[in-house]
Amino acid sequence: MNTLPIKRLDMNPTPKNLLYRSSGSFQIFILLLSCFFLLKTEEVHASHFSGSEISYECLGSNQYRVTLSVYRDCFGASMGTQEFLNISSISCGFSAQPTVNLPLDTFYDVSQTCSSVVNACDNATSTIPGIERYIYSGIISLPQSCTDWVLSWSSCCRNMSVTNLGFNQAAVYIEAGINSTICNNSPVFAASPVAYFCAGRCYEYNPGGYDPDGDSLRYALSCPLQGANNCIPNIAPLHIAQPLITNPAGSLSFDQQTGQMSFCIAASQVQNAVLAVTIYEILNGDTIGYVQRDMQFVILNTPNCTQPVVSISPSVTTGGTFDSLSQTFEVCRGQNLIFETTVYDSEGLRIGLDSLNTNLEFVFGAGNWTVTLDTLAPYRPDSARAFIQINTSNQRLGRHTFTLSFTDNACPIMGRDSRAYHLNVLGVEASITTTGASVGTYCPGVASNIPLQTNGNLSIGGTYAWSQIAGPTISFSSNTLPNTILYLPSTMQDGDSVVVMVTHTAGTCITTDEVIIRTQISPIHLNLLASDTTLCPNGMADTIAFSVLAGNATVNTSNGLYTWTVRPANFAANLINSGTNTPTAILNTVANDTINYQLRYDYGLCADSAQMTLVTRAGRAIVTASLDTVCVGDTVQLMAALTDTAFVFDSSFCLNYRVDTLPFAPITGSGTVVSLGDDALSAALPIGFDFDFYCTTYNQFLISSNGFITFDVAGARIGCCSGQSLPNTDTPNNLIALCWEDLAPNNGGVIDYFTTGTAPNRQLVVRFTNVPRFGGGSLVTAQIVLQEGTNTIDIHSTSISNDGLTTQGIENADGTLGLAPLGRNGAVWSATNDAYRFSPEIGYSFGPISYDWTPSNTLSNSTIDAPTASPLQTTTYEVSINEQGCVRTDSVEIVVTSNLNAPVMTCGFANVPTNSVLFEWGQASGAIAWEYSLDSGATWTASTLNDSSFLYTGLQQGTCYGIWVRALGGTGACLNNTATYLDCCTNVLSNAVNQNGIVLSAVAAGPSIVYQWVDCNNGNALLVGETGQSFTPTVNGDYAVRVEDGVNAVLSTCNTINVTSITALTDAFGLLCYPNPTTGLLQIERTNTELLEIQVLDCLGRVLFTKRTNETQLNLDLTA
Repeated sequence: MNTLPIKRLDMNPTPKNLLYRSSGSFQIFILLLSCFFLLKTEEVHASHFSGSEISYECLGSNQYRVTLSVYRDCFGASMGTQEFLNISSISCGFSAQPTVNLPLDTFYDVSQTCSSVVNACDNATSTIPGIERYIYSGIISLPQSCTDWVLSWSSCCRNMSVTNLGFNQAAVYIEAGINSTICNNSPVFAASPVAYFCAGRCYEYNPGGYDPDGDSLRYALSCPLQGANNCIPNIAPLHIAQPLITNPAGSLSFDQQTGQMSFCIAASQVQNAVLAVTIYEILNGDTIGYVQRDMQFVILNTPNCTQPVVSISPSVTTGGTFDSLSQTFEVCRGQNLIFETTVYDSEGLRIGLDSLNTNLEFVFGAGNWTVTLDTLAPYRPDSARAFIQINTSNQRLGRHTFTLSFTDNACPIMGRDSRAYHLNVLGVEASITTTGASVGTYCPGVASNIPLQTNGNLSIGGTYAWSQIAGPTISFSSNTLPNTILYLPSTMQDGDSVVVMVTHTAGTCITTDEVIIRTQISPIHLNLLASDTTLCPNGMADTIAFSVLAGNATVNTSNGLYTWTVRPANFAANLINSGTNTPTAILNTVANDTINYQLRYDYGLCADSAQMTLVTRAGRAIVTASLDTVCVGDTVQLMAALTDTAFVFDSSFCLNYRVDTLPFAPITGSGTVVSLGDDALSAALPIGFDFDFYCTTYNQFLISSNGFITFDVAGARIGCCSGQSLPNTDTPNNLIALCWEDLAPNNGGVIDYFTTGTAPNRQLVVRFTNVPRFGGGSLVTAQIVLQEGTNTIDIHSTSISNDGLTTQGIENADGTLGLAPLGRNGAVWSATNDAYRFSPEIGYSFGPISYDWTPSNTLSNSTIDAPTASPLQTTTYEVSINEQGCVRTDSVEIVVTSNLNAPVMTCGFANVPTNSVLFEWGQASGAIAWEYSLDSGATWTASTLNDSSFLYTGLQQGTCYGIWVRALGGTGACLNNTATYLDCCTNVLSNAVNQNGIVLSAVAAGPSIVYQWVDCNNGNALLVGETGQSFTPTVNGDYAVRVEDGVNAVLSTCNTINVTSITALTDAFGLLCYPNPTTGLLQIERTNTELLEIQVLDCLGRVLFTKRTNETQLNLDLTA
């Protein structure tokens, strides 16, 4: 089968995220349309769909074999040779769905009629219904790993005679979910989706689902859909969980563990009921995928109806047990499970196995099961005892769900009974813990500790016993625990094998498994890696980190002996931790140094070696200048390069095309005819060589009947019915259009293609010859020519008439880039014997290299290899060239000739140093005036000789500003004199606050400083009147100050103040102060004689009195 790569195309929105679906009470709407037939006695108008489902098989590397099964009612229309799937992922941004073409693989009859009847599939004139299964299959490549890929299929329309849905003839829609971050196969429906029942009778039905990987399954009745998340409602009182008219009403039961449906149909009720089933795949509690089936149950009420087959609950004859409540068998692996059930038909019809709906072959594999029907007395053909035998020797541990179905072989429509059961295979599996494998290979000659583990699904406890079966003697850390360590001795030789077995005993269930340990001198396949293999000759040390990988993962690379050899030997001392597999080398090298590292690794009798060579770059940085002596105002071209710099191809240039006229000279030759209908696409066709188009290489293309070719092999659109204006993100994309409009090759003309020439100069020619537009007339004759090697595209137009919006041009894969000849882009135009060529640009550049020039203020660009310099004084320009982290430098001096000396400059003292700077200059003998520039010499401002300063105001705090100043006057060869450059910096406006007692003072001071104190505990509310540099709070709180200098503003941090009251002093220290308040005599009394320091301050924070005393009474005169 062909691999079908997926391209992203704008389509309909996708369903909800798959992980969201698996998170609990999610609901996925599904349908698998089944338009079932009825017998001639009750004619039903049916479409040709009787059911469908999607399944997939993981092939690895994001590739899946996808199968779409569609069940066709042979009374209906025929099926096509291909069907299309839409693919989407919300988490990976593919909300616009790509499209995949699935070709028809096979089809066959799956009718539920007896073998002696000729049905409609056998003979179209037959009145007996028949069903064919059409299988469409292909391999798809998902663009990336996503948790929520959704594959969906839809078609129109549903059966007009559907009785349980709110409206009929709706579209059919089904989907399947893929989590491609793990390689997983989908669940599969094994039973036929076509089901017939009779009114007034009771039935058992099962869809026969199983999982090839053995993952747990959960079933759900779901809503039939006509689109993504677009549910078709049931007619009340029916609903999703009760889609049938039953007796009693609403009595259909559904088992979420097995998908088993049990129901009794109401009498005299003819129904065409659509219902949908979803199987969710569960691994470790998470939903990892799902598949859907939409079915249509046909309820007959005719004399041809037979009584259903009835089977009784099974009983175990040999091996294992059966729990009737959970419908589960349990058996030890290796035993044969034999159980029996009695099946009978009340109408006396012969009982037989319904192989179409029994999935024992799928679940247990060929040769592992048998079903025998005993019709000997007291049994008879209409009442048989069925013996079912299942061999569990080759079965995986865990639960297997299988379906048994029996039939009465009635004609023309057979009655059935389908039931699902669980088989839980008990046992133990042993493996090597680190690999999960049961066989491991190790190096001889060295002791190894090999961890072993057991895994099982044993429903009860039990005991474990590890033992050695064969080989040289080994030992275990414990032989009675489920997980142990096998001690392999160093005496093991090449070719030795050890076989160990674990035995698990739980009651009468005894199971065993083995692990095989081999010793073999195996190649290690060492791979020596380094963090860098190219060193930098810039006088600075390179630190190189080495690491070692082993291609043979079974060899231990941590505990062996590493031996390193370095040449030249003088570099060996620079290797740190040389006894490990991760040493580090610290190297100082010069240009063209070569250092070779050789490594040998010994582990037991296994050994291997590897080597690596480090090379120091040969190149040095050089700077040249077009002039070395200039006048002010002259420009100098600087150039920096590395002596070993090579030009490299810039691949991004292939995104840029140009279109040019070309002499009209169409290619002649014999081609392969491609027959296309109206609005059709060809299959994938070979180009005949690799062709690069917008930076992507292709070797296949498709032809659209509407006048273009496309490289979207997996997701192309036909492009009906007029040419788009390019570029356009709407599909189709990734195309070359010679005459994109609504063409109709089914009405005449020829489309063909051929590859001509020899490598490397081959040409692909795609020709439209006398192809009419839709409606006839306006014939188109033109050709596309793809050129090997140059990747150019030629379009030769022999005859294109002006009829409809037509496009000639090219467009990239996502519709963001495109190009068309003038006037031919979604317009009405004509062409006769002309040609155009579309050519990708080819670009070369230095790289990957970066440049950093200093000083930069007189350069046109300080980050390129060749800037232009306009020096205002004699300047040394230095460049640092960074080549992938290796930095090398060089410099050049440009002498600037001047009539007068450059002035001497200083930074003066500005009145408000936080928002202004003062430049001052002088001492240029012969000067008659000055000029200064604030923009690196672009513009100059003149000032008088006595005006030798400039106050630069309105500046940001803490920022440096530069000025160039030169003298005017003097005579000589140069028109302008050299200038002096100076940087002066503004101060930072301080937001600091000093605290002295309860007095807060802002540090910032100056003639233009403005203060405003705020209350931090009240949303920084302004404190009215508190606009001084200092502030004394009168109540406890947190306070800050906002400081402004006319340009800048800062806010201090909040400062906490505790204002102690007189009352608080009495309570805390026994002090009594009176009178309070007072401006005269203050008396202080206390009750103890403890030594105490007393300090009295006024409201401005000034200290009025300080005394250390143990006196009990003090008198203070505050008037003094």
